[in-house]
Amino acid sequence: MPEITIEHLQKTYPGQTKPAIADYNLEIHDKEFVVFIGPSGSGKSTVLRMIAGLNSISGGTLKFDGQVMNDVHPKDRDIAMVFQDYALYPHLNVYENIAFPLRIAKLKEDEIDSRVRQTAETMGLSEFLDRKPSDLSGGQRQRVAIAGAIVRGSKILLMDEPLSNLDAKLRVQARTDIAEIARKIGSTTIYVTHDQTEAMTLADKIVLINYGDIQQVGTPEELYDTPNNLFVATFMGSPEMNIFEVDLKGDTIDNGKGLKFKLPKGIAKRLAESGLDGEKIIFGIRPEDIHSESVSLEAYADSTFEASVELSELVGESAFLHVTIGDTNDIVARVRQRDIKQVGDTLKLAFNLSKAHFFRANGDKERLV
Repeated sequence: MPEITIEHLQKTYPGQTKPAIADYNLEIHDKEFVVFIGPSGSGKSTVLRMIAGLNSISGGTLKFDGQVMNDVHPKDRDIAMVFQDYALYPHLNVYENIAFPLRIAKLKEDEIDSRVRQTAETMGLSEFLDRKPSDLSGGQRQRVAIAGAIVRGSKILLMDEPLSNLDAKLRVQARTDIAEIARKIGSTTIYVTHDQTEAMTLADKIVLINYGDIQQVGTPEELYDTPNNLFVATFMGSPEMNIFEVDLKGDTIDNGKGLKFKLPKGIAKRLAESGLDGEKIIFGIRPEDIHSESVSLEAYADSTFEASVELSELVGESAFLHVTIGDTNDIVARVRQRDIKQVGDTLKLAFNLSKAHFFRANGDKERLV
């Protein structure tokens, strides 16, 4: 079964001196669902296309089950790939779209028919085999594209932003479909997206990429709860983590703008061990770790503040409050719907410092605590 190993992978385009992909090292295990995520232009699709053989490799090694694949032709890599635009033939019905790669491979007609119908059953497309792509919904067309990719029985499935053309409601259903399909066919799946919701809900393992460099590899929980650096911390999460540059003075942090409090002993001790006492560091806290309910105000009394509401956004059962504390602007807190406030209102908020994050203010801004 396929294990993919990437060792010091590099890609430099002709005429460029700076590599688009700098030095990738990654292991992808059998049947893992791995999501490449990052901002536009970060190199996600470039790596996927190198794995597929559609982009050449400038340096390093790509292996499938220990076999070097650098110069192996795409058709000989036993991979299936689903593109953003689905790449369906509009003049062919669903049956023929799924059958097309099998006809290219010159399989016998009875074998083609058996595989097409079995794949259509897996994908929930049996009743649509006579329809043209134009007669299908966006979600159904997406399933046809996946069916055409997996019908050959490839054990590696590559997907390049396959949901980007769907509306919000269809994307939710399509995510569920993709996760179920990957389990059914037992493929090793690599999925490219810029959407962190897709990454968090689909991935066994996330690879977060920025400007050609891997920032962190881990489970969705690891990237969200213990980010390696400030980039990871602010990329994962919506709204993103609140961050403040503060002075660290013993067990106290102070941004000089009204945000000043003592740290819990455990956190203060670990920061002291960093050797940064008396220097600037970055303090971060996620919106859901800022509370307005009375029990939290009592529990986190040492980090409670008076806040003024600048903007209120209702998002169903909760609300995002954009607030000012002292002269510190645009702090976002996620509160319960019943605690929603209007612009100009004041309220008390408490930081749960056990969920706080601290980073160096210089260099790569790596995580301290």
